Amino acid sequence: MTHAPDSHRSLPRALLLALGVLLLAGSLAGLGYTFFRPALARPAATGPGYRQEGTFDYRVHLKPNALSDSTDLGPGGTYFARLVNDVQVSFAYHFGSDAPVQAQGFTYQASALWGAAG
Repeated sequence: MTHAPDSHRSLPRALLLALGVLLLAGSLAGLGYTFFRPALARPAATGPGYRQEGTFDYRVHLKPNALSDSTDLGPGGTYFARLVNDVQVSFAYHFGSDAPVQAQGFTYQASALWGAAG
């Protein structure tokens, strides 16, 4: 008994291969579009240029104690809350502009929470 060639099996394989080739081609086209299209240009900024800078600083004043020779310490240290007498905080702000600026008004507020973690 002779069997006819399995043409019904080769058809799904051919369809899967064609689908795979189409998906690969579409993926490569999308990748090419993404990486080779020109970047979007942003419109140039209008108005005068300006510069601003702000800097925080602080000094920690300790109560007289046996752990530290100095009672006036700067940033970056570890401070025990029971030894701290007070903390002086400063903020310096500088603003510059290419054009004259009319100040509208300023509001400043500082809040602090002091205590031991835990």
